[in-house]
Amino acid sequence: MSFIEFRLDPNVPPDLSKAERIGLAFQAWKDANGQLSMRRAARIFDVSWTTPQGRIKGACPKAQASQAMQRLSVAEEDTIRDWLLELSNWGN
Repeated sequence: MSFIEFRLDPNVPPDLSKAERIGLAFQAWKDANGQLSMRRAARIFDVSWTTPQGRIKGACPKAQASQAMQRLSVAEEDTIRDWLLELSNWGN
């Protein structure tokens, strides 16, 4: 979803998670090429301006930073999920 799609109907805010709104605020600021301040972009997407500001300075999203603390990698989780779905299809 782009900044323009988000702002088509300002009366009906889409049901987005905070992480998605932070990403959209950062993307809107980036796409504006200096025409939109980070504070204004954050206000539009209803997030704190310091979070997208951190992205500008090189911070990674929380979900990505938390992956290093997981016991299983994303690929391993996907493999186990697929295996369980296959077992379910077989009737177990």
